[in-house]
Order: sequence, then structure tokens, then C-alpha cells
Amino acid sequence: VVSAATALALSAAKLLRQVTDVADGRTAADLLPAIITSARTELDLINPTVDKALGSLDSARFLINTVTKGGPGVPGQYAAQAAAELETARGYFESARGLFAQVDANSENAQAQVAVGKAELEGAAATVNEALGYLEKAATELNITDRAAQFRSWGREKAERALRDLQRGRP
Repeated sequence: VVSAATALALSAAKLLRQVTDVADGRTAADLLPAIITSARTELDLINPTVDKALGSLDSARFLINTVTKGGPGVPGQYAAQAAAELETARGYFESARGLFAQVDANSENAQAQVAVGKAELEGAAATVNEALGYLEKAATELNITDRAAQFRSWGREKAERALRDLQRGRP
């Protein structure tokens, strides 16, 4: 009975660990939508930034063959502005890429946590089965002990009857 109680306590501890690991996996999985939303926000910023860069290039193209108040360097300034805006767009892209890499890592972490929880659940199930085996053994031993007492009582009655019969002179 003590072995069964120990095995059941062990299985309870394993089940608690498993629940904790699944909760950790769920927490990691819950982070994914927020990270994906941040990545989408970064990606959404790319198009307007590229459009601004194209506008700057169009302005530069228009001014290349004209004399401007700002002097001959104005088209180059527009081109530099377009290059800076494209660098900003590339920065948004790199940020989104980094966020998606984080989603990948968190997804793998969540899967690993669930796998650990599953393995611990299987271990806990094995321990529960072991505890059930101990309980069955204890029940069998208790049943044998019960039967031994009944058998002793039956044997005692038979012996007493035989002694009475012998004392009375009966065969």
C-alpha cells in the first residue's frame, strides 16, 4: 500500500510538471500573434516609404534638365532623399524579418514545451499504471490475508469437531 501511495504521489508530481510545461508552451504560443502583428505593421510601412522614394525620384527626374533656384545640386538632393527613404523601407523590411525569425523561434519553443509536456504525461501515465499494479498487489495480499483468517477459522472448527468426535468415541 505504501508503494502504491508513493507511486501515486510521483504520478501527481509528474502530472503537475506536465501541466506547467503545457502552460509554458501556451504562453510562448500566445506571444506569436502579437509578434506577427508587429511584423505586419513593419511591412505595412514599407509601401508608403517606397512611394515617397519614388516621388522624390520623379521630382529629381523632372528637375534634372531644368535650371533650378537651388542650383544644379537639387536633383541630386532629391535622389539622396529617395535613397534615404529606400534605406528606411529596407529597415522596416529587416525589422519585419527579425520579427518573423522571433515567431519561428517562439513557435519552436512552444512545440518543444508541448513535446516535453507530452513526454511527461506519458511518464505520469506509466507511473499511474505502476501505482495501479501496486494497488492490485496490495488488494490481492489483503484478500489472501482475509482468506487465511477464514481458512484458519474453518480449520479450527474442523479440528474442534474432530476432537469432540474423538472424545465421544466416534470415528
